[in-house]
Amino acid sequence: MKPSNDFVHLSKDFWANVRSISQKSGYTESKTRRIKIPKQDEIKTVFVDLNLTYSHLIDDNDKLTALGIKVIGYFKYRADICSFPL
Repeated sequence: MKPSNDFVHLSKDFWANVRSISQKSGYTESKTRRIKIPKQDEIKTVFVDLNLTYSHLIDDNDKLTALGIKVIGYFKYRADICSFPL
């Protein structure tokens, strides 16, 4: 995967969130085999299942935080850059 300047040099915390979400929710959509972009509800479920809080990604008003926006942006980038016709 080609690195993006938007995601190079991000903190270990950022990458830990990406890894936790990816490992727990899956890397690809099972039916389409395309790279997965998790929804907010799925992210909440992942963190609840792991007995972790998600308030650093999604606030009390169900809005993405700055970090949450960055994490979702990474998943969108990964899906876009890795997409190819089956």
